[in-house]
Amino acid sequence: MVIWEVAVLVLACASGCNRTVLVSDGAPVRIGPGARARVYAMVDGSWVLGNDSISLPEGYYLVSPRFVEP
Repeated sequence: MVIWEVAVLVLACASGCNRTVLVSDGAPVRIGPGARARVYAMVDGSWVLGNDSISLPEGYYLVSPRFVEP
């Protein structure tokens, strides 16, 4: 799963899972209140999905992987 897919899941959960929102690859999105998700972390040069969901701070931005430095 890539960052934009996480963004879609976060948006769906934040909106009460009533609708699906497609976020284009170049469009950053902001986290709304009460958002939770499982996230990836870089471990020894590889992306590893965490086991637990975490609370995402309101106002943080999600961006496409192309905006993230290697």
